[in-house]
Amino acid sequence: MIYTRVEIDPNYNRKSKPNKKGTYPIYVMIRELRKKTSIAPKIPNIRIEDFQDSEGKWIKKNVTNYREYNSIINKVKSQIDIYLANCSLNGTVITVKSVKDWYEKNYSHEGKKVQSQEQTFEMFFDHFISSKRGNKVNYQSALNKVKEYNPNVSFNEMTRAYFTGLASFLDNPENNMMAGSTAKEYFNKVKVVYNEWCRELDKPFNSRLFEKIQFSDAKKRKKYALTKEQLIALENMKFGDGKREKHREEIRDLFLFLCYTSRSYKEIANLTCEDNLYFEGEDKSYAVIVGNRTKEGRGRFENPLYPRIVRKIFDKYHPEYKGKLFPNITYNHSNPSVSISRNLEVISNRLELEFNLNQRIARYTFKSTVANQYPHQITQRMMGHKKIQTQQEYSVANNDMFRTLKDLLKED
Repeated sequence: MIYTRVEIDPNYNRKSKPNKKGTYPIYVMIRELRKKTSIAPKIPNIRIEDFQDSEGKWIKKNVTNYREYNSIINKVKSQIDIYLANCSLNGTVITVKSVKDWYEKNYSHEGKKVQSQEQTFEMFFDHFISSKRGNKVNYQSALNKVKEYNPNVSFNEMTRAYFTGLASFLDNPENNMMAGSTAKEYFNKVKVVYNEWCRELDKPFNSRLFEKIQFSDAKKRKKYALTKEQLIALENMKFGDGKREKHREEIRDLFLFLCYTSRSYKEIANLTCEDNLYFEGEDKSYAVIVGNRTKEGRGRFENPLYPRIVRKIFDKYHPEYKGKLFPNITYNHSNPSVSISRNLEVISNRLELEFNLNQRIARYTFKSTVANQYPHQITQRMMGHKKIQTQQEYSVANNDMFRTLKDLLKED
């Protein structure tokens, strides 16, 4: 088994004598039984008494710039450790010499990435995500947008024109059904990764590339919501025979459920009858689902299931009120054949809509249909918003929509 270890060893290179100051180089040793090789991080020689065998704190505090030197050593060691772990997972046969050759080819002795003509921003972005700790979701989403815009961009092609074009692409509602704040967040993630790439290649970070790049206000974006007629058409839509059509019918039911509860796909996937469903009365005529929003730091929601269509859909999947709310839905977006988004696109085409259905439109529809029926405090509680001001972002300037829920709440 190959492993790494940081050592200061005056006897390692026996041909070299210590200098007059009595200091020695520090090595990141790559060992396997009796075989060994080393990589010397680019830091000054250290006295033996100033070195300690403590992970991440090899050089003691009394040495000037000890933090910087420890950081360089840690970079070199971590990069080798990650490579060894990946080789072990992939079953790649390696030797101590091949490990050193790999490092010398890809990294400098300061732990910086060696610039390669073949490396693209997409490749570095992917490497950045794989080595990052903590939440990677937004970074992965930003990478997906980079791939969609221009996947094969070299460092020299990362000009102001590229970043301006990327910002316009992210901010264009025809390309992305997301708020301006989300587009800006993704762009900032790209900026962070580009800054890290500059550091790896020992290149200056040019902040002028990002000057005067602005994103549209989320409140000024056009918001789509279904009208009363469109909701009824969606409810009455007929599906053919076959497994795929049955799945689309389930997706339709799920989307209608979202329209009348304002929930998201992930929230519905996590809800169960046992933990999130409550009844009032022996006849179970009044039901409510409760839970916490999946977004970090967001509030708790409470959704009564009194609309006719909602209770009809719910009873269709839960004759015994057990298990998950939608047990047959596959929440896997990586497979287009079962993707919720892909099937909603098909349903949108059948309805001849000018936009594709998604969960944001479901929340807009919910807010638009209940806004004139209940006080803001009740709507806030149902949608799970912490602030009443957030309600304003979901309002659609169409008075006909405000009467939709009132008509649909009428019992048969």
